[in-house]
Amino acid sequence: MSPPYAFVQFSSAELAAFLAKHPDRSLFYKEDKKRIRYFNSDDLYGMFAGTTSVNFFAAILPTTKQIAGLAKLQDSPHKGQEHITWLNYVSVDKQHRNKGIATELFNLAGRHLIANDRTLKESGYTLFGSNFLQPLIARFKEANPALKSIEGSPNHAPCATDLEELEWMEANIPNHKLKFPELHKEYMERISHPRKSPLDFAR
Repeated sequence: MSPPYAFVQFSSAELAAFLAKHPDRSLFYKEDKKRIRYFNSDDLYGMFAGTTSVNFFAAILPTTKQIAGLAKLQDSPHKGQEHITWLNYVSVDKQHRNKGIATELFNLAGRHLIANDRTLKESGYTLFGSNFLQPLIARFKEANPALKSIEGSPNHAPCATDLEELEWMEANIPNHKLKFPELHKEYMERISHPRKSPLDFAR
């Protein structure tokens, strides 16, 4: 794995303190511009921030202290689900993909779940997640039968914001066979013919 990454577990308060000491504005750009997709300020200051119910696993560049990848686990707040933990996301900066970061992040998250006798519930997958993260988690489950899990939400329908990820897959992994290749056309059609907003009809 190159360059060397430091893998660290954070609570939301610890991650907030780390980012206060090592500011990184690129983490808070709009969704299509930020380096770590899905991460946002609610992760640090939202309803469950500051509690033991949220855990982050980060891949950090030791020299710059920049976060190259991040995974988030959150214990379910719902009554009757006290044993369940959601996997909110595993996200890696595009410049650091294909270096084993996502695998190591989930390995850490998975071992945390086993050690704390938690049951994993996966979120619905995007096209990108269903091709990479879902198989990665399946391999971990096979190698670690002690991990308890339940079926998560249905996979997300294709949307225009995922086109960038699709293009990244095609550019960086040309021989990869997409799990749902028929969705490529649907992505392109949605980009070419975006849904009109009420403002468009009002003009």
